[in-house]
Amino acid sequence: MQKKILAQRLRSLSWLALVLGLALAAWLWLNPGSSQGPAIGYEIVGGQAFAVGPGDSKSYNYDVERMGGKFAVLQEELSQWFLAQWHGQKLGRSVALLCLALVGAVRWVARELEFEHAPD
Repeated sequence: MQKKILAQRLRSLSWLALVLGLALAAWLWLNPGSSQGPAIGYEIVGGQAFAVGPGDSKSYNYDVERMGGKFAVLQEELSQWFLAQWHGQKLGRSVALLCLALVGAVRWVARELEFEHAPD
């Protein structure tokens, strides 16, 4: 009986987490803030300054390749991509995906508890 009640509570909490998580993701999506990542320099074109990221500089990529080889360049690109997922609108998308994964995991646990409890 306890496992059935626990499964019901987990399902209820998963609905709450889904609503709150998607609401937060929507808010982050609609209010992205600054999506500018780390800059190693700036280029001025037509009187406006544009940030130059680490992956945009040929000399930076060359230095990384000299120190660590092609794998280091690939690892640096992957690291920059991962860090970019936590800024601006991409943060909203990442929060939504994490929320859906969490809700799916909690609902799976609740389902397993319910099947474990079911008589044959």
